[in-house]
Amino acid sequence: MLTHELQHLLDEIRLELGAAPAFRGGVAKLSELYATVEFHLQLIAEGSGRASEGATSLHQFYANLSGAVAGISVRRFFAQVNSFEIFLDIKHQLSPRSEYLQSLMKDIAEFSENFDTYITRRRTKNAVALVRQAAFLDKRLTDLELSANFTASLLDASESVADDRGSLSVALPLTNSFTDFIERLSAIQSMYEEVCNLLQISQVDSPLQIVKIESGSLWASVAGDEKVLEIIAGFIRSFAGFMYRNLTTEGKIAAIPRKVESIDALIGLRDKLRAAGHETGEIDANLQKAAIQISKDLTTLLDCQPSVTVNAEVISIDQERAAHKIPLDRIPRLQNSIDERTDESTE
Repeated sequence: MLTHELQHLLDEIRLELGAAPAFRGGVAKLSELYATVEFHLQLIAEGSGRASEGATSLHQFYANLSGAVAGISVRRFFAQVNSFEIFLDIKHQLSPRSEYLQSLMKDIAEFSENFDTYITRRRTKNAVALVRQAAFLDKRLTDLELSANFTASLLDASESVADDRGSLSVALPLTNSFTDFIERLSAIQSMYEEVCNLLQISQVDSPLQIVKIESGSLWASVAGDEKVLEIIAGFIRSFAGFMYRNLTTEGKIAAIPRKVESIDALIGLRDKLRAAGHETGEIDANLQKAAIQISKDLTTLLDCQPSVTVNAEVISIDQERAAHKIPLDRIPRLQNSIDERTDESTE
């Protein structure tokens, strides 16, 4: 799992826990009673005069438990339990070997069963089983939340970017060879250089720097001039969107732009430059050169990728495209499409 995927998972866990206050609050409230019931039962076990004391205290425990349960909205409680179980099940399906998720789902199911049993039949053994399981589950959920927060803080610290610098994160799932890895990183560097030149931004003062790079799939987090990286992120989103909308069942792009005006319209080159405060008129030689080079860089970056994640935003082939069962190793063949169209134009 790449770091950005782990970060996303941690964010989801914290979001799901935060979205279940009735569930988390109910478990915590019931778990608080477990320490008292253990003490009461111990007094009864000791016998003699302390048994009477324990019995009286146990009676108070039942009253406290009834009050705690009465303060829980059962409808909201079980709705949030169900939602959290669905979330865990989805994550478990993606990672079927995760014994941790499996055991956590089992513990939640056991607690829910104990809660339902106690509500139906309010007997001593059911009450004890409920608060015991509540204490155990509360510790597991608390540990999960603390671990998620701690791990996320470590990841955030390792990828911090100076306040005066912008950042760009790009993840590509099918990047396995060394050559592919280097070429795609070089494409990002090349686009950065082109946009810096157009905006007249010094690369000495604002160089493109590596924040973090991971392999397997390619994930690159880089820092540089904020305006430049925002423009590049926009280029990638626009080009990827066009790419997936125009993908044929053979894994080729139906119509790849070759004219500078078409490239400009596709990626919004001049519009993005104007939004960054750089006025542009007609397409001159510098703009023409940059448009062609950026188009080549985008082709290199996104060739044969079924999806791309840009600053946590996923752009991918939609469900309709997936329904056509296009082999992943054949989509989207940008370079092949360009080469074939170039051959046709020279005949």
